[in-house]
Amino acid sequence: MLRPPLWRGLAAAIVALAAGLACSQAPGATHAPATATPTPRPMSTPIPGFDAEEYFGNKRIVVNVGYSPGGEYDTYARLVAAHLPKHLPADQEFVVRNVIGSDGARVFRETLVETAPEGLAVAVVHPRFIKRELVGDDVPDFDIDTVKILGTASALSDTSAMYAFKNYAQTWGDVTAKGREPRYGATAPGDADGIAAAFLELVGEPIRIIYNYDGTSEIAADFDKGELDISDRGNPDTARSLFPDWVEGRQITPLFHWGADPADDQEFTDYIVNDLGAEIPPHLFDVIRLTENQKDLFALTESINDRMNRLFVMHPDTPEHIYQIWVEAFRRTVADPAFIKAALLLGREVGYAGPEDMLVALENGKRTLQDPALREEFIILAGTAMPRTVALPAICRPGMWEWTKWDLDPIWSAIPSDSLISSNPRILGATLVVEFFPSHRVYEANTSSKFPPYVGEYPTLKEAQCAAAQAALRASNQR
Repeated sequence: MLRPPLWRGLAAAIVALAAGLACSQAPGATHAPATATPTPRPMSTPIPGFDAEEYFGNKRIVVNVGYSPGGEYDTYARLVAAHLPKHLPADQEFVVRNVIGSDGARVFRETLVETAPEGLAVAVVHPRFIKRELVGDDVPDFDIDTVKILGTASALSDTSAMYAFKNYAQTWGDVTAKGREPRYGATAPGDADGIAAAFLELVGEPIRIIYNYDGTSEIAADFDKGELDISDRGNPDTARSLFPDWVEGRQITPLFHWGADPADDQEFTDYIVNDLGAEIPPHLFDVIRLTENQKDLFALTESINDRMNRLFVMHPDTPEHIYQIWVEAFRRTVADPAFIKAALLLGREVGYAGPEDMLVALENGKRTLQDPALREEFIILAGTAMPRTVALPAICRPGMWEWTKWDLDPIWSAIPSDSLISSNPRILGATLVVEFFPSHRVYEANTSSKFPPYVGEYPTLKEAQCAAAQAALRASNQR
């Protein structure tokens, strides 16, 4: 039986728009460093004879996403692509491409190297790459000091929590008392959603992090099957949309929280108390012993994650007058009531942060990381350390739409061109099978917007390719 699609049971509230977010102060945390004054980027100078209507008219604009369809990055990209055209001069065709591979890094070459700097391509970037750049770990084809930043539509500071099924544990003490490491799933080191798990590992708490998942849907599916013991994907958006049984049956419970104070996040409080029938959990800092420097490190990482999550960027050589048109169009899009309504329909919250907000966060980060001790620990949280565990892919079954968990382009399954997100992850034998449905039709029926179509990138799955991927993955697990 199919689970309800993602658009049902949406979040009850939406976060108000803001120009920037202050770093949330958790219990016991010291205050963040004073805000730096960034060096402003040059403003646009009108170009004599430049006709923006003519330049943008009837152009094809590509939004590159480094992750699979249906996830947070993909959904925000499609929302922006559906609403931004009316804030650019003239009419354009927007296309969202899922350029999957290298933990999201393929978008850099596609957008910042191989595409001409004409202002006709943007990419959505994960904050792990920004954190790596901050500590001097060069990300190929990406330079945070030169890339053109448009901003983010998800600059949010919500309350997050780690969840477990009640039959497994109801407190972090229950978890540690088991005497074995709980299994936790993440996309890659530096995953913004995985900050608490990575931090637990950093400070020596028992946890086994399994990397190489393709996104939230896959992680939630394995959590549901019991292949993962704890997960932050028990949050209201994911649980209500993908696995409503968790909520309706009050099957999961929070172990600890981080981020915003629950007293300032009514949605979180209502979800925990009213929907799950649980108590507000203690803060992460209250369930493990930490030094003040460790708390500062966690606060810094949270700040970057909050401001720079799902960051939209352009080619560094994009002409300044074209770039400024984009900056203003992006700002207007995120403030557009139709955009906010559409995001709420899909269970996504909205918060704007623009280029200047990003520069402030970057300057603060650079200054703080001058402390060698903090820098070394931040490197681990930023995702430059190699993962010690990766997930095995599903066994191939010809003729079915299947998910795998191996980051090799040749093994991606074909995805129907009219589908937006997946529903009903389930196991058949040793295969994780996912059914797709045309959910964008539901979206379009409830809004005046149309989601851009999918484009290629999904060659048909071949048995030999899948077998080769499995062999390579097993070999990597044995190293």
